[in-house]
Amino acid sequence: MPTLDMDEDTFTQVGYLYNLLDKIGHLGLFERDLSCYMLEVLAVDSQNMREINFAHRAKNSTTDVLSFPLDVSEGVDSHILAKQMKICLGSVVINYELAEQVAKKQGHSTQDEISLLFIHGFLHILGYDHEVDNGEQRALEQKIIESLGLKESLIVRNT
Repeated sequence: MPTLDMDEDTFTQVGYLYNLLDKIGHLGLFERDLSCYMLEVLAVDSQNMREINFAHRAKNSTTDVLSFPLDVSEGVDSHILAKQMKICLGSVVINYELAEQVAKKQGHSTQDEISLLFIHGFLHILGYDHEVDNGEQRALEQKIIESLGLKESLIVRNT
C-alpha cells in the first residue's frame, strides 16, 4: 500500500486512515505493488471544499470527497522511478464537516463516514470510475467495506 502524506491539521482530523489503509492492504485485493508510492490526504472544511470544487470542476457547491490522481506513467517506468523516490499517486480531499453531518444522519461515527469517503477516493486514484465502468468500482468498494465491517458504500447510498 502507498504511504500517506498529510499535514498536522489533517493528521489530527483523520490520522486513523493510516491504520485503515494498512487493513485494506492486508485484504490482498490489489495486484499492483503500491508500496513505493505515496498518497496525499487533505481534510478540509465545507467552504474550502466548495472553493476546490469550483476551481477544478466548475461546481459552486461543497461535496464530500474529491480525488485528484496524478498520471506518472507516460514515458517512464513509474514503478522503477517510485522505488528511487516516492511518487505521489494523487490527492484525496475529504470534507470533514460534511462527513460529520452525514454520519449523524446515517447513524454511524464520523470515523466510519470518513473511512468510506477515503475508500471511495482511493479507488478513484487507482483509476476506478463508477460513472463509466461496468460496476467494477462498486464491487471492489463493497468488498472492502464489508471486509472492514463498515456500512453501505457511497455508490450504493447514492443510487
